[in-house]
Amino acid sequence: MDIESRVQTWAQTRPDIRAVIVVGSRARTRHHADEWSDLDLCLFVTEREAFVEADFYKLFGEVWLAAYDTTDFGDPEWVVMFEGGMKVDFTFVQADADAPTLADAMMRLPYVETFSRGIRALVDKYPRRDRTPPASSSARLPTPAEFDNTVNHFYLSASRAVKFIRRGDHWRSSTVTMCHMRSKLMQMIEWHARANNETVDTWYNGRFVEDWADARIVDKLRDIYADDDPTHRAKAIFAQMALFAWVADETAALIGHTVPDVSSAVGWIESVGKRLLIVPTETQISAGGVVYRNTGRGTEIALVRVGDRWQLPKGIIDQGEETEATAQREVREEAGVDAAVIGLIDRIEYWYYTSIGRGKKRIHKFVFFYLMRYISGDPANHDHEVDEAGWFPLDEIETLVPFRGEAAILAKAREMLAAENAQT
Repeated sequence: MDIESRVQTWAQTRPDIRAVIVVGSRARTRHHADEWSDLDLCLFVTEREAFVEADFYKLFGEVWLAAYDTTDFGDPEWVVMFEGGMKVDFTFVQADADAPTLADAMMRLPYVETFSRGIRALVDKYPRRDRTPPASSSARLPTPAEFDNTVNHFYLSASRAVKFIRRGDHWRSSTVTMCHMRSKLMQMIEWHARANNETVDTWYNGRFVEDWADARIVDKLRDIYADDDPTHRAKAIFAQMALFAWVADETAALIGHTVPDVSSAVGWIESVGKRLLIVPTETQISAGGVVYRNTGRGTEIALVRVGDRWQLPKGIIDQGEETEATAQREVREEAGVDAAVIGLIDRIEYWYYTSIGRGKKRIHKFVFFYLMRYISGDPANHDHEVDEAGWFPLDEIETLVPFRGEAAILAKAREMLAAENAQT
């Protein structure tokens, strides 16, 4: 027996339950339920408080989670997850003793909009049989005061969001961006839809917004989502502001209102938030070596290959490590050899971009290169960070290295070696 059938059997035996109806997606005649839909039950009872501290739901299956809550209108509600992930909402409303039918009982409750989308009766003990759902009340357009209040609330939330990001209060900035700003944006989108078509059904909380909102708005909604990176959140804030501004302008024109002047506030928000849009920059210090050995074939230099590029062995310094020690460690790890440091060749500097979340981060890189004399080891013993390591003739090596900075380092290393050889 499924959960619906168990609830139905149980409610039939309870004299304090007048009716049980299914609402939501499992009762709608359009936009039907899918595999992720909850089971939403509304129970008409003679005493709501009897179900506040009850464990009735244990009768219907193995309970994984259960939490008590109240609706926006103060009615008790139990939200229960049963074995297998099925979530059931049990809402208990006070049954009107004078209502002759279920239809009359529904009309006397503040959930007319919910009932109007369709109901399915599991239990009906009313004297006369009428289960006709109430008609949906036509959603009205805002008064000038309501319109202005929504506009002002939206930009007040935007100002708080950028303040919180600048402060580093990321939890609250996320809350304001995703909850407060978006709720006012969605209200304006609903008014825009109704201003264009007074019979449109805007559902609730953005449900099925892809179906009823202006296609231009739907296209822009993808720009307002952000992860926890402050730069991305700031971009989402400004995307919301841009979308809100033109939707408010169009809505005001359609319904004969005037958008309040918020230019001073918007200018301040943009001035505070614009620095957040700068691509974050990180400084990295690395060190590496030009390792040489003298053989019967002449002087050879150790190179490593990463992908299809040959380059000098190098890597980022560890905390508290000197650059000279880093160079020796990286040569040992990447090129597989031990070497003695002769001296600093030079420091090169460059910039590059890397991915971070859905955006970019700019890296300001400094690399210290040392001339190093081979002591021992075999390039075949390189670590996993490189694909290959080997020795190459000094006279040919500069043509193999694609990076201009490293080519310049090799040219200086050649001069240092020439000077050292001249002294010997």
